[in-house]
Order: sequence, then structure tokens, then C-alpha cells
Amino acid sequence: MRLSAAAIACLLVISCSDDEMQDVPHFRPMQESILFADGTSARTPPQGTLARGQLDTDVALHYGREPTS
Repeated sequence: MRLSAAAIACLLVISCSDDEMQDVPHFRPMQESILFADGTSARTPPQGTLARGQLDTDVALHYGREPTS
């Protein structure tokens, strides 16, 4: 049991020491990109995507109960 725990700990330490994990490419909105055919990093959101922080005003739809007031 102790040997397997030590082996797992060693594997975790070794796997996290890779420098490439820190060098992940990030894109700013509307930045040029050669990765996509249209040349932009912005992607069209899928149909039905909700905006972050969208207000859920329909209580019956979102919570499954009738409003009390």
C-alpha cells in the first residue's frame, strides 16, 4: 500500500514538471489566428447559447413552480 502510494506520488510530481503545461496559447477576443480558416480567434456561439449572467425571469420554466406573488 505504501509502495503504491509512493509510486503514484512520484508519477504526479514527474507529470507536473513539464514546462509545456505552462505555455498554453491563449487568444484575446477578435485576435487574428492562423488556426482557423476565417483567420479570427472568435468562434460563433452554438445556437441557443445564453449570455453569461442572463436573468432567469420565468420562474415556472426555470424552477418548475408557480410564482407566489
